[in-house]
Amino acid sequence: MASQTKECPICREEIQNPRLLPCIHSYCLECLERYCRDKLPGDDVPCPVCKTDFQIPKNGVAGLLIKKFPEVQKAPTSAESERCVEHEERLRMYCSDCGIKVCSTCCFEGHKTHSYERCEEALEKFVRSIDMLIFLARLVVYIAFAQQR
Repeated sequence: MASQTKECPICREEIQNPRLLPCIHSYCLECLERYCRDKLPGDDVPCPVCKTDFQIPKNGVAGLLIKKFPEVQKAPTSAESERCVEHEERLRMYCSDCGIKVCSTCCFEGHKTHSYERCEEALEKFVRSIDMLIFLARLVVYIAFAQQR
């Protein structure tokens, strides 16, 4: 799976001027330029990580898609933020119907007819679904490029 980190797999530093390959791996523009220095536009080059071939655009690797990283907001860390305002209990459950964390008491009161599970289990399911979406996106891109050849 392609990593969602901001670290370039070539230089191992934060990605500067990021470029996205069809396999969804991201690199610094400068690192890709060094990696492809002996290649010409139109040449096929393997991704440094997964070895999937990509074609150098007419205007060089600078013509590859620019990767934009979403801004990630840090979750509040105080114990207050993880407690139910009404019952002052820890928020350990996730109500799937409402899409929110709830305490055990809320599960049996305001959310008793809803579907809920432990927060850890909900998080694991979410991560697996994101991994599957990334896999499917890579597969679609790979098929699209294979059909162009």
